Amino acid sequence: FISNEAASSGFDHIVFDGAVFPNFRNSDKAYIGESVQSETRYKALVNIANIAAESATVYGTNAILTISAADVLDGTAEVFKPSELNYTTIAVEYSPENIPSTALINGEETALSELPANNKAYVIFSEIQRLAGTDKKIVPVLKQSEFSQADFNEIITAVRSLGCESYIIS
Repeated sequence: FISNEAASSGFDHIVFDGAVFPNFRNSDKAYIGESVQSETRYKALVNIANIAAESATVYGTNAILTISAADVLDGTAEVFKPSELNYTTIAVEYSPENIPSTALINGEETALSELPANNKAYVIFSEIQRLAGTDKKIVPVLKQSEFSQADFNEIITAVRSLGCESYIIS
């Protein structure tokens, strides 16, 4: 496993990204079969992510799983099953252009498009932290070029107020 090789080489952190199924065409589904259509197909993603995490931790390396905030909000982040993941750190990519205009936040439909940048980030990261549980550390991943400087600063303040000790700027 590549995570095992990286961890044995002395890396402190290994980021596991791209744990998604491709968009299958109907002809693909017919050829491959039920396994890509099953409601439990997410378990394959969780399993491969956990194997990567476990192989990294053998060497004392911190494994970080990366997911998209938009995918969590719209329910398509199949690997985001916090109780089944062997990760303590989850990096959450936050791109405003991919965030849905409305989302279920704590069971209530919320109009995200009407919120200012800092409130939107606060609401979204609060929800993701709630879904992840208290044993998972959420690390926001922000692409600075997608925000005005004022919005970027306010978003940093918002996520820090949630207890996010660190964030990644890409």
